[in-house]
Amino acid sequence: MKRPKLRLFLALCSVVTLTLISSFWWVPLPERLVHADSQTVLWSDRSLAHTFLSPDERWRLAGDPSRLDPAYLQALFFIEDERFESHFGVDPIAIVRAAMTNWSRGRIVSGASTLTMQLARLLEPRPRRLSSKIVEAWRALQLHLRLGRQGVLANYLRFLPFGGNLEGVHGASYAYFNHSAATLDAAEIATLLAVPQRPGARAPSLNNGTRLRSARDTILRRMRQGELIDQSKLEESLAEPVPELRRAMPRSLPHAARWLRAQRPFKTEIHSTLDASAQRLAQEVFDRNASERAKLDIQNGAIVVVDHQTQQIKALIGGADFFADHDGAQIPAFDRPRHAASTLKPILLGLAIDEGIASPEHLVQDLPTHYGSYRPQNFSGTFQGLVRLDEALTQSLNVPFVRLLSRLGIEQFIGLLRNLGLQHVNPKPEFYGLAAALGTVPITLVELAEMYAGLAGDGRVRTLRRFADDPASDGIKMVTAEAAWRLRQVLKTRDRPDFPIRARLYGMAPQIHWKTGTSFGFRDAWSVGSDEQYTVAVWLGNLNRNASRYLVGAPIAGPLLFDAFDALGHQDSDRLEDQAPAGMMKTQVCAFSGFLPGAGCDETQTIDAPRQSIAIAECPYHRKLYVAEGRQEAFPRACAPKGAVEKSVLILPSQTRAFTHLMLPQVYTLSADCQTRQRSRLRVVSPSQKTLILIPGMDTKEQEIALQAEAEEGAELSWFINGKFLGSKTANEPLWWQPSLGEHTIVVSDSTGRSTRKTVTVRAH
Repeated sequence: MKRPKLRLFLALCSVVTLTLISSFWWVPLPERLVHADSQTVLWSDRSLAHTFLSPDERWRLAGDPSRLDPAYLQALFFIEDERFESHFGVDPIAIVRAAMTNWSRGRIVSGASTLTMQLARLLEPRPRRLSSKIVEAWRALQLHLRLGRQGVLANYLRFLPFGGNLEGVHGASYAYFNHSAATLDAAEIATLLAVPQRPGARAPSLNNGTRLRSARDTILRRMRQGELIDQSKLEESLAEPVPELRRAMPRSLPHAARWLRAQRPFKTEIHSTLDASAQRLAQEVFDRNASERAKLDIQNGAIVVVDHQTQQIKALIGGADFFADHDGAQIPAFDRPRHAASTLKPILLGLAIDEGIASPEHLVQDLPTHYGSYRPQNFSGTFQGLVRLDEALTQSLNVPFVRLLSRLGIEQFIGLLRNLGLQHVNPKPEFYGLAAALGTVPITLVELAEMYAGLAGDGRVRTLRRFADDPASDGIKMVTAEAAWRLRQVLKTRDRPDFPIRARLYGMAPQIHWKTGTSFGFRDAWSVGSDEQYTVAVWLGNLNRNASRYLVGAPIAGPLLFDAFDALGHQDSDRLEDQAPAGMMKTQVCAFSGFLPGAGCDETQTIDAPRQSIAIAECPYHRKLYVAEGRQEAFPRACAPKGAVEKSVLILPSQTRAFTHLMLPQVYTLSADCQTRQRSRLRVVSPSQKTLILIPGMDTKEQEIALQAEAEEGAELSWFINGKFLGSKTANEPLWWQPSLGEHTIVVSDSTGRSTRKTVTVRAH
């Protein structure tokens, strides 16, 4: 009988044991374990930059034990659970010892709780009684079996209470001591051990200081007894003050952190490329005059700092006060598309250089121009007649770049911008027309910084790295390295706008190449540039699109650009010379016009030009003609008067001379005695009839007539109607005219000064 009973007993034990073990798997783990932690954004050195509240409204950082000071873990095990590394969630030795101690004292003085049992209590708080202890023990065994020893420790460190909605050792270290828990002194360790034992009574506050100090000092003495610290360290630690108040969790990136989190919404720790020092310096620069800008009706702005050597974003300033009471205060302004204004003109010139149709030295026309109903104007409202392209770029003149885009083609320009990844560009080039040269294209400040970072290097635009694990990009060609180098030389020619004589005072050539922009209607002010390491982009404006007459790039955004470079450590120096790429070569150009010298160019100069795309157009202003003494006319050989001598002469159209303010050498006009030759070379072919009849029933304002002339291939033609300038086009390219009823005299002239005319009559029927 005894043997069957024993077998039955063993069978029952086996069933109970199997049931107990299986219960560890079929009973769900405590729900709190799956609660998400606070999302954090880390600086490039992995220190904490910004913290978000967890979904359950806690400040709770992930509890990775490997990032803790080992001395803390040593003290934790000594104070709370000496055999943590050997037991399985429940410590039988501690239970027996606690029972004997409590029996001998006649009261409960020890609970024998392991860290695992404490974690079970943190996850599922219960009243302090025996039944709760039994459940905690069962949960502890389950947690140990399911999570493993390191998983238990990590979660224990996550959920330790430190007062209010603050949980976890890592967050408590920032809240109490303003630094990570990777390095802690003995007093800090003792504080972090004391508070979770009674967080309501010991968490730093004006009322808890005495209790916290007493508990901390008790733990310090126990650490001395356990030989975790020596006597001198004990005395030094006892003298240290305890934290009086809980600090706010780090929230240094109110705009950038939200932008980064939106790109990685499910990542608990977002390891950025942002640099704490660069971010702080850029924010200080931006905040310095924010109140003064607000008085000028400029509420928003942004700064982007890029290390263009590594393509990493180092600072992102999305505004001043995140909690300010104005439109867009909480919107990351660096990610909002705005009209690019003149900031894209260098890219347009770079394309023209690569196509061999322009060079920065070219002397081009800056004249009133008409493209259908579109009449581009310069910001100043004036024209210069003739201007070098590099000067047109640094002065942000509009007309020369509209003409340049007309030659290059809007499709190529918009296609490049789309290819470079500009997200908000309309794919239909006709949507922008030639106004794209003036920056009607939308761009974000991050995209602009990306493009200028490419301009600071080999002309390839590489995706900016914003996360530490972002791979390096091979990039997309924007312009060639040769064109990028040429543009840098042009954009270095100006000193900072708020201190134009600085270069003369210091005797140094500025090493910052930069560009500004002002959008139509005074809604955006831009400034962007690079030195040998950093690319900085600045935008100022109002996100509600309100205009301000003070929103002009150079005077309002330019100083912030240079202040940022100064803060980042830039110093004007020529110690790092920007070496020309291998693809550059020396070439001779006309000293006056910058074009390749023609037969009439007597004076030349040497420039650096890209070997693969030298602008081959010859000087359009000098000609070898015959000049008679005492006359301002020049003659072709066929009709030169007796005694005239061949000479290199400068010939400009009358309209060009009227607007040009340059100190010009003697300018000649082509002789009126050679009209027969002129007519053979220049002839109006459209309209072909002398009488034009408009379409009946259609508004005359909706009817246009093409003006075209037969002339030398590529000649620039200027058209006049009744003595008033209408516009310019190259030969065989139509210029559209909206006629009115009556008689009209059409005059067309080319760049040599030759002209011809035609009189037409416009009738309704």
